[in-house]
Amino acid sequence: MEFKGKTAAIIGGGGGIGRELALMLNEAGARVVIGDVDGAAAKGVAAQAVAEMHATSCDIGEDASVNAFADFAFDKLGRVDLLFNHAGVSVGGLLEQIPSEDWNWMLNVNLTGLGRSISAFVPRMTEQGGGWIVNTSSGLGLFHDMPFGGPYLATKAGIIAYSRALATYTRNRGIGVSVFCPDATATNFMSAGRLTGIPKEILAAGVSADQIQTARQAAEVLIEGLKADRFLISAVPDTSEKLLAMAKADLAPESDAFDEHGQSRVVVSKGGLRVPLDKRDEALALFREFAGITQGHYGCQFYDIAISASDPEQLVIFEVWDSKAALDAHAAAPGAMDLIMKLFALGASDFGVQEIR
Repeated sequence: MEFKGKTAAIIGGGGGIGRELALMLNEAGARVVIGDVDGAAAKGVAAQAVAEMHATSCDIGEDASVNAFADFAFDKLGRVDLLFNHAGVSVGGLLEQIPSEDWNWMLNVNLTGLGRSISAFVPRMTEQGGGWIVNTSSGLGLFHDMPFGGPYLATKAGIIAYSRALATYTRNRGIGVSVFCPDATATNFMSAGRLTGIPKEILAAGVSADQIQTARQAAEVLIEGLKADRFLISAVPDTSEKLLAMAKADLAPESDAFDEHGQSRVVVSKGGLRVPLDKRDEALALFREFAGITQGHYGCQFYDIAISASDPEQLVIFEVWDSKAALDAHAAAPGAMDLIMKLFALGASDFGVQEIR
């Protein structure tokens, strides 16, 4: 696929990956229309374009808004060769506490919203002789074991399933389909989601800075995948190998992290957080009480905490687990989040966990 002379409509193009995608397509010679729930942000992106680009507001959670965006796109471009359904929201937290209204809010955007876009664009794309649709899922839609992200992961896996069905449905209409699965990306997407029962800092705690892609890097992966006309375009390293490992293990939880022999890998991790000096002893007492419980958790080989030798406000956690599944199960165990919330009440900050092996 080439982009010079093509037309593209992007829902969710006002920031992050969508913004970079719009600018890259424009730089490659495509005429672009972007829509975003934040119309001002979309217009700000269009102001940076090097060639023709138009912007307007678009709320994928509303029928009238999506239909109006489709009208806008065809009016400005004449035809839409490439449609990117990139808008989405997130919901997570303690699974038994997440309210129905949060589920419904997310489903309306992530899945029903996708259906709205298909209804608005596919008839016209069929009439014009075809085109290409890209639906954004997530690496978590492929490798869905993050314990606090269950609702979000369910919608992202659903987008992959829907895209497979859509690809077959539109084959004889001249419309190709891709599904895009970015890896952890440096955007404000997750911070804007809804969480129940856990602090936002927990979501990023297990992802080191060197594992996070920039929005530009993620968009580059998408562009290269489209050039090769791929269905699955994943920015997650070693995606094929991980999917094969999962298949061999009958999709057992965390099987994407199995070794070449189909066995769990021992996980050694080091974490920590900062606590004000006058609250440190209280925090240590909480941790040591919890350590006694943790050592009885599934798969725990070692768990201890110490005061950093170089920083008296820094507490360092050392953990050894039979597998990543065991580490993740520990994070969601009864009492674990109560401890975290108590620590944050003491003024704890800079919480993080780094997998050493």
